[in-house]
Amino acid sequence: MSTTSVGVLSGTLVSQDNFTVTSSDPTDVFRFSLNQTRQIGLFLHDMTADADLYLYRDNNNNGLVDSSDPLLRQSTALGTTTDSIDYSATSGNYLAQVWRYSSVPSITYDLDLSSNFDIGSLGSSVISRDNNSVSASDPADLFELDFQGARNLNTNLHNISSGDDVDLYLYRDSNNNGIFDSNDAALTSATVGGNGDDLINYRTSSGGVTNYFVQARRYSGSGSATYNLDFSQTELTAPNNLLGVENQLGNLNGDITRSGAVSNSDMADIYAFQLSNYEGVNIRLDGMSADADIRLIRDFNNDRIIQSNEILRSSTNGGTIADVISNFNDTGSFYLQVDRYDNATGTVPATNYRVTFDHYNTTFV
Repeated sequence: MSTTSVGVLSGTLVSQDNFTVTSSDPTDVFRFSLNQTRQIGLFLHDMTADADLYLYRDNNNNGLVDSSDPLLRQSTALGTTTDSIDYSATSGNYLAQVWRYSSVPSITYDLDLSSNFDIGSLGSSVISRDNNSVSASDPADLFELDFQGARNLNTNLHNISSGDDVDLYLYRDSNNNGIFDSNDAALTSATVGGNGDDLINYRTSSGGVTNYFVQARRYSGSGSATYNLDFSQTELTAPNNLLGVENQLGNLNGDITRSGAVSNSDMADIYAFQLSNYEGVNIRLDGMSADADIRLIRDFNNDRIIQSNEILRSSTNGGTIADVISNFNDTGSFYLQVDRYDNATGTVPATNYRVTFDHYNTTFV
């Protein structure tokens, strides 16, 4: 029997590939620990013959499966069918054991290990997970969620600690086993530099219940970082309801033009700006090949969630007709959201766009 130390199991996938159990050495043990309560995910696959999977708690912390270690869960699928374990565990030390079952002299296999926080099903309300942390020894947090039907999946990673950088990644649970493993498809990511907000607004296409994983990953070289993360789902015809600072324009004191694009994997872009006394702005969205709209927003309660009373102006012209918001001259901090129009039927094309902030001075406060 051999024991492999995996270290602290976090939201980073650990793949142990091309391991072998034989008639003379029929078991392998993988030792790992958790720093806090999480879901343990183990996925045994690509076996050349039948092997089984067991999870123990290492009560005496010796790295060996012995009589003092309770068996927590097992998976004993027949033949080369994959074995998986999804188990809610507290902090401590654990042992994953691969056991040769078949009489075949030598069996090779791959084992994936991960841990996640189970968000559960996304409904109509925003779910917030605040004061999370990642570090060099625990570099990623993984959040599992699910919902039914084609929807917009929205996430906003914000309030990253000063001087640090955390990025955001979205995966689909391709085999729908509730475990983050090497089969799961990477869908999109948001990797704004520094402690800028990272947002994902992704149009899903599944008609049934589908699991997804959202990973918050410490950028290499960053220190220990804290952050907040919000999750929501919206109807295909509804804009994203999470508010982040993707593009910071600062205080407008002149005209600014920016170009961007919105698509299935990035349904909305947000521009933050400020207006001081005696200032106003005209905003124009054009240069589109398909329909996109704009909304002007003020986050009155600073919760990064868009409520209906926080939408100050909007323009929703159809097709490629330019959208315009004219003569806005309030003082304060504001957000412009560029949102791709979705009629929830058929294929909705991506589009490039140009947005212009035409600054002007006023004679009044």
